[in-house]
Amino acid sequence: AKTIQLDTALFCYPFRVHAWDNKAVVLDLHGTDHYFHAFSYPEFHYLSSFGKRGDSPEEMLSAENFRWVKNACGHWMQISRN
Repeated sequence: AKTIQLDTALFCYPFRVHAWDNKAVVLDLHGTDHYFHAFSYPEFHYLSSFGKRGDSPEEMLSAENFRWVKNACGHWMQISRN
């Protein structure tokens, strides 16, 4: 394991980290606004947050995992919801 200092506090309970090519995504089980946070890899510069918490049709009640999937257009991420 390697400790990486970040310049912002995004996480309440970082649970899983998945890296592929030049991106890494961290699943935060108890985040206040979003479940997922994307970073450049291996530098870990913040890129964006997604998987907004909430109960509207475009939001998520919970998340448990994600994986990188390659399709005809390139790489994208698949999210597993509870």
